[in-house]
Amino acid sequence: MIQTGKINFIGIDLGTTFSAMAFIDSFGRPTTIPNSNGNSTTPSVVLFGTDGIIVGEEAVQAATMEADRVAECAKRDMGSRHFRKSLGGQNLPPEVISSYILKKLKSDAERKLGP
Repeated sequence: MIQTGKINFIGIDLGTTFSAMAFIDSFGRPTTIPNSNGNSTTPSVVLFGTDGIIVGEEAVQAATMEADRVAECAKRDMGSRHFRKSLGGQNLPPEVISSYILKKLKSDAERKLGP
């Protein structure tokens, strides 16, 4: 159970395949923050769909049907000018792809803990 109260910061593990978030609770224990699906980790996968950008489990499910629009393991290309493949006709830097993962994690944390 997540304690309510003021949280000054959270820790984010932006992983190559999965990402996670945590904070230190009022008892000094690290506590994982579940994502919007209730899971402790979020796949580091981004779908650049025709209706918008989707991150996580839904993007993984779409990977088989829309492989040309899905970015997986973007962290491996950090420092490169572009992600290793074109995504829906766009050549994006891996940092941009990772920013969508971070936005999703932040949104999930705020949903659970507040702004």
